[in-house]
Amino acid sequence: YLESGISGLELNKGRPIMKSKINNNNNNNKSTKVSNNSNSQNQSNSSLSVYEELKLLREENKLLKKENEVLKKWKALVEIFDSNQPRQEKIKKIYNRVKADKNLRLTQVLKEFSIPISTFYYELKKEDFDKKNEEIISQMKLIFEENKARYGKRRIKAELNNRDYKIGFKKVRRLMEKFNLKAICPRKK
Repeated sequence: YLESGISGLELNKGRPIMKSKINNNNNNNKSTKVSNNSNSQNQSNSSLSVYEELKLLREENKLLKKENEVLKKWKALVEIFDSNQPRQEKIKKIYNRVKADKNLRLTQVLKEFSIPISTFYYELKKEDFDKKNEEIISQMKLIFEENKARYGKRRIKAELNNRDYKIGFKKVRRLMEKFNLKAICPRKK
């Protein structure tokens, strides 16, 4: 309080000023002479950087040429993706197109169509539902025709279980609806 008055009683915020900063201001005058010598070294480094910059520009030019070729092929890919086919078929066609062309990169194509990589591989490896159940479907149709459309979902399920096909009731119902197998029901009086 005696040295600085009321402001001396207030708490100082932040770090205190170091004595080394005061000394640095005096040394700055000496460092300007050293910086003139370093400018001549920077000019020689800049001549080296011109060659490096040229290499970088050439690499960038190659990448841009590849991208230009890729863009020409996007039209076919966009037509595939905009078609009214199931998603799994679209993904298989895109995969075959990318696999055939070495300039196309799968990650670029997927990013352009905003398809996550995990989704792409999931759809690619997913088995087709009808192919997986072809044998069961053919047996269901055979049972349905043998019994002249009198068997419903419960009887068809029981018959399939008798023929050693382990299948659930709801799957039988879903397949019957999909292939339009409707049993003839007698009218209730």
